[in-house]
Amino acid sequence: MMRKIAILVILLSVILASCGKAKPVENNVKTANEIKSKAKNFNNEIKDDYKKLYEGLPDVSLPQYDFTYSNADDNAYKKIVFANYDKLLIYDGKALVLFRNKKFYMVLDAEKFNLKYFQGNKSTKFIFSPYGSFVVAGNSLSDDAIYLINVNTGRLCQIYSGDIDKVNISWSPLEKYLVLVDEEVPSKAYIVDLKDFEKSIKYFPFDINNACIDDMGKVFYDGNGVFKDDSKISSGNLIYIDYDNLYTYDDKTFTLRDVLTGKSLNNYDVGFNIRSVMYKDDNILFKDANENKSIIYNISEKKFYKVNGNVVNISKDIFGKKSYYFVKKYGSGDIFIVDEKTGKSKKTLYAFSPIVDINTYLGFSIGNEVDLSTVKIGVNDNNLSYTVDLIN
Repeated sequence: MMRKIAILVILLSVILASCGKAKPVENNVKTANEIKSKAKNFNNEIKDDYKKLYEGLPDVSLPQYDFTYSNADDNAYKKIVFANYDKLLIYDGKALVLFRNKKFYMVLDAEKFNLKYFQGNKSTKFIFSPYGSFVVAGNSLSDDAIYLINVNTGRLCQIYSGDIDKVNISWSPLEKYLVLVDEEVPSKAYIVDLKDFEKSIKYFPFDINNACIDDMGKVFYDGNGVFKDDSKISSGNLIYIDYDNLYTYDDKTFTLRDVLTGKSLNNYDVGFNIRSVMYKDDNILFKDANENKSIIYNISEKKFYKVNGNVVNISKDIFGKKSYYFVKKYGSGDIFIVDEKTGKSKKTLYAFSPIVDINTYLGFSIGNEVDLSTVKIGVNDNNLSYTVDLIN
């Protein structure tokens, strides 16, 4: 009897000792080689997806704007700034042209609001909400006006003035609110109710590193821990929040927490000291100090992916189903685009602009690199070409 009790005590102590320890992320990582065998039908699948979405898109009239996509030189001055299952937005420095449900919907005059800097050191940039219903637009290297635009109605309102590259925007999960923090003024945030564009200011007790907002308008921020409406709810550094979870990190550990209480749900050891973190398109990117190790956590799949090289951007395809990484591989200045699930990659022509998104990349005609099998979108009897066979 005493022997059985002793065994139970030992087992119980082992279980208790394991609680709270960060799980090694290696046990959860899907590497490219492990899943390469699933890549066989990748090209056919993406072709079919694009055909289903765009087949039969009607010809439309775009007065005053010529969106003829005829060669690489012309396409260099037109780009897709947002695309999902029901929206396609094209920008050319003059206008923001919106298609909805395969039909031409609206033209917003970009020049009228000084959103006209297509490329160069000073450039116009767009930050879209999760479902593309709203966009914040502004210019880099300037104190120009920053606008909030309701993409569905065309309503536009100035919400700030400053350099768009130095402004951090976070949207609530269901697009109820946004919170804006200027990196140069980290002691306060601007909160905008997206229903009526009403703006308010929140002052912090100290300079913060990051801020997020939920659909009730409650602000999360960090600095010596994570705070929710000025009450500390956890340790660590804030990454992102969604409907259920609060995502934080500290040193080598990535932690999933309950968004209401801050209680730890799962800890993962990423295997290196985390130097920088980025949330983008339902993915969280962790990089080390030398930027030669990258671990990506896919939130919807609850999986980790290890990528060799420096990941400079993450992007989802037009359907929000597939994730891609733009990776800078050492020993060359080239940028490679990598399909997350298959691990297949191809060198891009965007070494000079690594922050390009996958849908912008797909939206460009790239000369001799274009595969013969393409999907066409009819616009005024001309063609907007989508290259869909990008991954070898």
